[in-house]
Amino acid sequence: MLLFVIFTKYCYPYIDIFTFFTGRNFMTTGEALITKKVIAYSFKHLMKTKDFNKISITEIMMQAELRRQTFYDHFTDKYDLLAWLYHQEFTENVEHYIDYEPWPEILNRVLTYFEKNKLLYQKALAVTEQNSFDQFLTEHTHQFFLTILEKQEQPELDLTSKTNATSYSISDYSYFYAVGFTGIVTPWLLDNCQESVEDITNYLTVIIQNSIIQLLKNKEIL
Repeated sequence: MLLFVIFTKYCYPYIDIFTFFTGRNFMTTGEALITKKVIAYSFKHLMKTKDFNKISITEIMMQAELRRQTFYDHFTDKYDLLAWLYHQEFTENVEHYIDYEPWPEILNRVLTYFEKNKLLYQKALAVTEQNSFDQFLTEHTHQFFLTILEKQEQPELDLTSKTNATSYSISDYSYFYAVGFTGIVTPWLLDNCQESVEDITNYLTVIIQNSIIQLLKNKEIL
């Protein structure tokens, strides 16, 4: 951590100066990721006290102690930064663990992260112009639940509804779970996370697990 702070504090200004005079960006992929994280961290810090629409790019870069043009080397605008932040932190909390950690534990990890960053996401939910948080959450948890279903012991699930003989794909059911997850998490965040992470995790786990069991047994989904 100390090395990260030293690198950020003392090396980045020289990178910026080089880029300014030569027009060349010689950062590696790893260095570019660090730069993005520094900008995103500064943005998150500002979001603790200010609404999204009241934060300027100049403020973000002053907080990051980087020149303003560096922002545009990595992001198009604030909405692009917000979308990248969503994706990066979801990846770090879900996709890095999905191959070896039980999915209920990943749900708990995600909810714990949201609780710790509730001020950020309460304000993010107010952003409706583009890159809305609830839309992002639905899209990414859709993929998460799709992966869960695809990992079941019977990948050839017959998902035909017995009520109308309509065939639904695993993706359809995954999307249903994702919409439900978003519908539960969004008001939970707006209500300042009054219910505990454990209670929400258990609630979601029971509902989803029972539904998956029904799918595996090829029973009617109500």
